[in-house]
Amino acid sequence: MIRQLASAISFPMLMKELLEQAQRRQTYILRTVKAVVLYFCLVFLLFDYFFRSGWNISNRLGVGKDFIEMMFTVIAWGIYLIMPAMTCGTIAGERERDTWQLLLVTRLGKRTILLEKYLGSLISSISFLLLSIPVMVVIYPLGGISAYRIFTAIWYLFLCMLLVGSIGLCCSAWSRTISGALIATYLVTVGWLMVPILTVMSVIGWRNYSQTIIHEFYQFWFPRINELANVPWTLFWEIKQPSRTWNPALEILYVSIPTFVQIAIFLSLAYWGISRPFQTGGASFWKQAFGLLDSLWISVNKNPLTRGKQLFQNRSDLPEFQPIAWRERSRSLLNSPVQRFRFGSGLIALFILTLLISIWNRAEEILIVLPIFFFTFAVLYFMVAGASLISRERSRQTLDILLATPISGRELLREKMAGINRWYWWIVCVLGASLGLCFMTVYNKPGVPEWILEMFLISIYFPPLAIWISVACGIVFKSQFRAVIASLMIISGWSLMGWGIGASELLTDIARMTTIHSVVYIGIFTGPFFILTAICFRGLQPLMDVYDYLIFTSCNAAFFLIVSRLIRRWCYRNIARCLGRLEADTSAIDERESQMTEAAA
Repeated sequence: MIRQLASAISFPMLMKELLEQAQRRQTYILRTVKAVVLYFCLVFLLFDYFFRSGWNISNRLGVGKDFIEMMFTVIAWGIYLIMPAMTCGTIAGERERDTWQLLLVTRLGKRTILLEKYLGSLISSISFLLLSIPVMVVIYPLGGISAYRIFTAIWYLFLCMLLVGSIGLCCSAWSRTISGALIATYLVTVGWLMVPILTVMSVIGWRNYSQTIIHEFYQFWFPRINELANVPWTLFWEIKQPSRTWNPALEILYVSIPTFVQIAIFLSLAYWGISRPFQTGGASFWKQAFGLLDSLWISVNKNPLTRGKQLFQNRSDLPEFQPIAWRERSRSLLNSPVQRFRFGSGLIALFILTLLISIWNRAEEILIVLPIFFFTFAVLYFMVAGASLISRERSRQTLDILLATPISGRELLREKMAGINRWYWWIVCVLGASLGLCFMTVYNKPGVPEWILEMFLISIYFPPLAIWISVACGIVFKSQFRAVIASLMIISGWSLMGWGIGASELLTDIARMTTIHSVVYIGIFTGPFFILTAICFRGLQPLMDVYDYLIFTSCNAAFFLIVSRLIRRWCYRNIARCLGRLEADTSAIDERESQMTEAAA
């Protein structure tokens, strides 16, 4: 009986994954990078605080509150940005490697597999939380903070890990590929928070919502925080002192009940996802959805009036030239006129719906959400597609076939980029239309014209930067999962650098500078979103009193366009060397291509 009990709680799959992680060099490198970034932020802030006080510690006592709030914000952002990339491959990765069916035929049940996968993803993420405990120990002697505040910070961060991990596991259980699971995890994480808020704003309205049963339920059971009980990271800001009528430990557990309910919902959906019949091949979800809509439209179109006539028809003609580019464009779902018409009509319907909602609620600010949503989704897609451009061929063991084709490495990469390039121009048009809609409706708001100009420039130069950084990571890293994580960390870290400077007091110091060299240097090199950061933190006006806003924004955009071109040049020059391919003389390759073209003609 003891042996049976020991075998039941042995967690063989969890132990296997932990042993594999312990044997990988990347595990220790990743943990070292996390520790260096976290401790560097602490040392930088300590140096900044004490330097301003003239190295007199007594003048800076009581600043522990500011430090722990800053560290909580940094770690929470890290959880919501990095942990989805670490959990999206738990089950989808097994499907891509064709090892998921082997797990199902073992003695382990589906619940056991799901639980051990969930624990394995959590243990690898808890190391980041453990690194913050020494930081909080250093912060505590500075004063202005209680032990209750430190404990609640650690507990609410742990709740964030549990919730994001369950969302990533659920999306991984319902996805066939790691890239699809990653995009779905980010969209579900944001949608789980924003969709209820937008629904209340668009359908019910804030004034009418206060009289609904849902609000009365939260107001009765959670009087201190109301609906914020559903968002674990907001509990740290809302509950700063323990209640006088409750035991502090019981109160913390009580306000955590909505988070545990959400975790149970996502784990149940994950179990449903692994229990349904799943095929690793066949058409993707979007192609199946469009096929269903096509069949419905054909049945409606067969009436006495239209008689089944179609303006556009899908054709599956094989290409005469550039077959790799044709294959990539076919994957992008924008290869035929029918697909472009679907995409355009869907966007027009979304624009009209958003405009009607804003008019109904007399809140033009809702239109600002539309370009932000498109931009975020586009960057995620470009990042995953760019990182998977070469690494996906490695995982599917089709890279050797591509390398055997009689074309150069530069031409191979150029044809592989055909699908991403088509999506890029469509996204630029969509963002331009949404920003134009915002400009026509809310142009008279303060700061909106500057925001629209910056968003338009960002929509032009930031997607190529994200694409080529991701392509470079996909060329360097052999694993698709590592390439996606590396590109995510580089792009998000570089982008959030400006927000970190904006949140600190360094932004006000920059505004007091008088030399154009210092201003342009910091404004350009601190991240692509520095101008938006300055607008949000209201630190841009002192700069604009001295320098022209258009010149400053143009310099920022020009710098990142140059960086993206340099990365693009590196990718084209080094793709053959990174793929282990011995390139022949380019003139001979061009001559062979011209001969093949003439023979085909």
